[in-house]
Amino acid sequence: MKSGLEKRAEDVRGRVEKLSLVAMATVFELVLFVLDSAIPKPIPWIKIGLANIVT
Repeated sequence: MKSGLEKRAEDVRGRVEKLSLVAMATVFELVLFVLDSAIPKPIPWIKIGLANIVT
């Protein structure tokens, strides 16, 4: 049987894992956005939209 402290530690660990995944996805999306901004656009109002791959 798990104590209250062990249950809380598992809960915190789960939250940290979820937050880490969100943070990594955000960083990946920002990198793709910067790369997308660096690519010249054939028509001014058209973007490739690489950052949309993450979402």
